[in-house]
Amino acid sequence: MKHSKKTNTSDNNSKNAAIAAWRGWIAASGKDEATQTLEKRLWDAADQFRANSGLKSQEYSTPVLGLIFLRFADVRFTAQRDKLDKAGASARR
Repeated sequence: MKHSKKTNTSDNNSKNAAIAAWRGWIAASGKDEATQTLEKRLWDAADQFRANSGLKSQEYSTPVLGLIFLRFADVRFTAQRDKLDKAGASARR
């Protein structure tokens, strides 16, 4: 049993490191207080879900990865739309 707990702790440390890396990548710059508060609440809820749900990672990883992808796509889309808006505005002059 002790070996299992050590493995779980090691797995949790790896997962926490990965989550911290994703948080840095996902976080937008220049966030206001409300956005920061919401983001913290969402991450805390995700941490609670992961820790207390009793689900295996195979059972919730697909929806979580889907949400991460949607965030990535939103950031990329917004950046591209801003670039196109600027190009369109300069072409109109």
